[in-house]
Amino acid sequence: MTRATRPLPHWTWDDLETALSGFDQTRQLETLRLHLLEGLQTEAESADAPDLLKHVLSAGWVLAQVGVSATDPRQEAGRSASSS
Repeated sequence: MTRATRPLPHWTWDDLETALSGFDQTRQLETLRLHLLEGLQTEAESADAPDLLKHVLSAGWVLAQVGVSATDPRQEAGRSASSS
């Protein structure tokens, strides 16, 4: 199947930080977000574009999952978000 290739927009680190901040509405995950951004910046020095994209998507997924479990009042202590 042939697909038209549409280029992705160019993003800056500020854009990425803003987007990742959106997963943390309560600001409870600021330390985690900063740690993930530091790791992404390190990876950016050596990873190729597809690998860096995977890391960025993974960072967003981690923040989204941890953020949901941190703010979900139904979560009991010691119970993971995946078992709800």
